Amino acid sequence: MGPELSIRRYLPGLLALLTAYVLVYIHRVAIAVMTPELSELLGGSSAEFLVSQITAAYFYAYALMQIPGGVLADVLGIKRYTSLSLLLLFMGSLLFTPLVPSLMIAGRALIGAGAAAIFISLQRFIAVFHSKDVGARITGVALTAGNVGAILATAPLRYLVGYAGLAVTFVVLAIPAVILSLQTYSQIPDLGISARLGLKDSVKATARQLRVVTGSIHSWSLGIILAATYGTTLAFQSYWGLRYFMRVGGVDANTASLYLMAVALTFAAATPLVGHVSDKVIGKRKPLLLLAPVLQAAAWAFLYLLLWGPGTHGTLLTLLAAIALGASSAVHIVIAPMAREVYEREYSGTSFAFVNFLGFSGAALLETLLPLLGGSMNAVLLIYILVNLAASVLARFTRESM
Repeated sequence: MGPELSIRRYLPGLLALLTAYVLVYIHRVAIAVMTPELSELLGGSSAEFLVSQITAAYFYAYALMQIPGGVLADVLGIKRYTSLSLLLLFMGSLLFTPLVPSLMIAGRALIGAGAAAIFISLQRFIAVFHSKDVGARITGVALTAGNVGAILATAPLRYLVGYAGLAVTFVVLAIPAVILSLQTYSQIPDLGISARLGLKDSVKATARQLRVVTGSIHSWSLGIILAATYGTTLAFQSYWGLRYFMRVGGVDANTASLYLMAVALTFAAATPLVGHVSDKVIGKRKPLLLLAPVLQAAAWAFLYLLLWGPGTHGTLLTLLAAIALGASSAVHIVIAPMAREVYEREYSGTSFAFVNFLGFSGAALLETLLPLLGGSMNAVLLIYILVNLAASVLARFTRESM
């Protein structure tokens, strides 16, 4: 079956997963534009800490669910695992609505646990139903779809929160999760390895694969590079990016959210291009992987220099910083196909999930740096630069997967 025929045949299932990934991204970065309302609601000296914990709860749960999620995707199949996980996301959204701090943290954790299924499932879907030479392009399209969610979670979500309030906003976000749960169950045929081997033997088989992956310097390196590149951008987008653009641009929260939108728009536009270059132009993954942390370090250096400039900067420099960040972040998309392509495709969920676990564990850690460093954006940006320079060395220990 050719790539085009394969894509057409499984398009309804792919579209269901892509739509779910839009919702995942909305939740992933939503707290950044809600920070003013959350800080006012929580009040007191502990507000900064509580907001960071609400934000980080998603990432810790997302990271912790990666390895079990990869096993579940391979064993149960995407059909069952994704539909059940979207119901978790629904329940987490509703838990947020009473606006009680402990329930908000618990709700964000449930949202993160549910959201963890989607990109793992996308990677298994690509591996099982499509050929290798479209892997980076479909991954790029998936991340573009996700960044549609990131775009919706900037200025549009900011205006919704201002108009309807936090509780109603999360009710609005809960409804699509139920619809998508039904859609993924009805549109995706994958029943996993257990349909062939049975539950017990399929769990044993994925456990063997997990041991192979966790013993590989290739996978460890990819996971750390993912944390350095995408993890830093994600921590910025989902938590303190709004405040950064308010400071360097000298603008209010609504205008700053437009700069966050520019990051997401640039990322969304660049990811399919990177995928095309990898699949069709150079036919390789590793050259782009070697480039990714270097470009990311350069982008963070640009943002760092703007903080040291005199006063606030005009629209042009601030917009250039947003575009540089979005474009440099897009290059990391070769990590996902590299994480699974060197292993058997039947175990793609497990193979990819370990790398994603490392990446999102790093993102969760990076999420907490700002309050730990006394709110110093300068110090955080300097750490981001150093982390990416270190990751550029690790990239040499990975294997070409094409």
